[in-house]
Amino acid sequence: MLMKRCLLKSIFLLAACVMVMDAAAQLIKAPTNTKTGTDSKKKTGTKPQVKFRDDNEEKKEGAFAYLVLKASKSSAINVSINESEAGKIKAGMSKRVPLNNTDEMRISLSDGQGTQYDTSFVVQDKDAGRNIVIAFPEVDYTPVKDDQLHQEKLEELRRIKEAQEALKQQHIASLNEAEGRIRDWIKQIFNDKTALQTLIIKIRKGESGITDQVLKSRDLFLNDKNQLASLVKNYSDSAVAFTMKDERDRFLKEIKIDLDKITRDESYRFIDAVQAGKAPLSDNIEIALKASRSSDIGFFIRKDSLEEAIIGGKRIIDYALDVKSDTTVFRYLFEHGVGVNNYGGRFAENKEIYATPLAHACINADTDVIKLFIEKGARFFPATMSRIEKKKQLKVLLTKFGSRSEVMALLKANNYDVDDGTVALSSALQELDSSMVLVEGGQFTMGCTNEVGVSCSTREKPAIAVTVDSFYISKYELTQHIWAAIMEDDNPSFFKDCPNCPVEMISWKAANDFIERLNKLSNKKFRLPTEAEWEYAARGGKLEDKSYYYAGSRDANEVAWYKDNANKTSPVGGKKPNPLGLYDMSGNVSEWCSDYYAEDYFSHSTRVNPIGPELSAQKVLRGGSFMQSSWSSRISNREGHELDFSNNATGFRLAMSK
Repeated sequence: MLMKRCLLKSIFLLAACVMVMDAAAQLIKAPTNTKTGTDSKKKTGTKPQVKFRDDNEEKKEGAFAYLVLKASKSSAINVSINESEAGKIKAGMSKRVPLNNTDEMRISLSDGQGTQYDTSFVVQDKDAGRNIVIAFPEVDYTPVKDDQLHQEKLEELRRIKEAQEALKQQHIASLNEAEGRIRDWIKQIFNDKTALQTLIIKIRKGESGITDQVLKSRDLFLNDKNQLASLVKNYSDSAVAFTMKDERDRFLKEIKIDLDKITRDESYRFIDAVQAGKAPLSDNIEIALKASRSSDIGFFIRKDSLEEAIIGGKRIIDYALDVKSDTTVFRYLFEHGVGVNNYGGRFAENKEIYATPLAHACINADTDVIKLFIEKGARFFPATMSRIEKKKQLKVLLTKFGSRSEVMALLKANNYDVDDGTVALSSALQELDSSMVLVEGGQFTMGCTNEVGVSCSTREKPAIAVTVDSFYISKYELTQHIWAAIMEDDNPSFFKDCPNCPVEMISWKAANDFIERLNKLSNKKFRLPTEAEWEYAARGGKLEDKSYYYAGSRDANEVAWYKDNANKTSPVGGKKPNPLGLYDMSGNVSEWCSDYYAEDYFSHSTRVNPIGPELSAQKVLRGGSFMQSSWSSRISNREGHELDFSNNATGFRLAMSK
């Protein structure tokens, strides 16, 4: 209502301004308080008899001119003519007084509010046929025409219409401005909505939580949404007040789709539901576990189903380990009945290796999770796993977390066995290196020599002169503990629990498999000795005593374990060494050489660095064993066996080219 009143007042003021400005261009302000005979040339005559005549009355016949008195639209005026009260003219009305030539007029006008206007004039010849208009407080001389007042009214109406049109245009401009603001606000709200929905999507994907930024974004969207509703209501009310309902309906129809999208969007309620505990943050259980949202688990899985394989064939604890959930998830699982030692899994790249939940947690390297698992009594290996299997597991597992000192410290502090054999391996490699003896090359008689010829077999004949280059050979037969250190705790020996006894039950193939692995670990080129190298070393090389039947003595009991003094293998180095410092070249276990075996090989052997026949079904064994007589322990004795032959008296010692 107030707005309507303001609008009407604006129309009237504008029309009045237009009239005043137009009148100012036509009215001649009369001199104030003019005395008769001084302000204009006066013609003598009698004072007129004043009588008001309404503007719409017929023009008085014979009147020389007319005096037209106009009151302003804002107030009535009191009129005094020739010092006599002439009457009162209502606001916005006018009166006419007929005049004769030479009439002297003294006019006094008052609005009753203290505003007084006095003027005087004498009707002259030049005034014939005119209206002398006094529009309080100004005088206008205009020609007298029959339709003058009618035209003035039309002009006034035209001005009023112009003022009304101008006001209408102002209203239209005002509405257009409001429409622009509403459109801008809609764009802003869509931006706010997009920003909020982006944050909500991130929350549901597990990339974020309900942070202060999220809450501020929600509040901004809601505030802007309320502000838009207020703007639209004010716009609608203004349009009605301006009688511009059609314009309002057109605009509201244009923005209806956008308004509906905004007003109907309640995605923000997701945040309220989460805060009230009525909805999960995540879209699904997998996202909940990836984002470590323990509070979401109950929305997706019943507590009595937590140990079922429900996520891609995996149980929750396994999946939580795969995606590296934090302690909140695992604590929730343990509190709801999931066992800390349940399940686990094998590696895709190595199906033989199994990781318990604790081992998997160590790979993830979250020390808080590891501490929680240890607190709950987690095992690092399955209870049924053998020691050899544990070592095999551990070697692979340590490649995945062994470099993390904080993880290793936690396991060791809680008495978990994390010895993967690295220490034993390093010790074994050092022991092998230190045991290698340099044998300087030279020439010797290989086979049955004259000194021992009476007790030789045909396979040792004929004796031949052979030259060999310098090489290295191990001081000892390969022991069980070195074999186990290289072969991941495997020990094929029949006589176990004797780490320093020679490893036995070794075929020629097994010996070469060991050497292949050893060379990869040590980055060296160990090998089996050739038959010629073995015999040259057993004789003592350049230090040979040709009277010796055995490696280092004529008495087997000094240097050899054989069937008369042993019924099983003995620790290496327990007897006297030969001149090169080599032990057990006679007895204890028979030792494989690299050569193929041929009984008559000496008859056609090469004489420089011989390597045996090109091909045979057997490989050479030398030195005799604890199972055989002292005769088999002689330096020149030689045997042949298939490549896969083994028993509890077959072993080997290592050699290496210089």
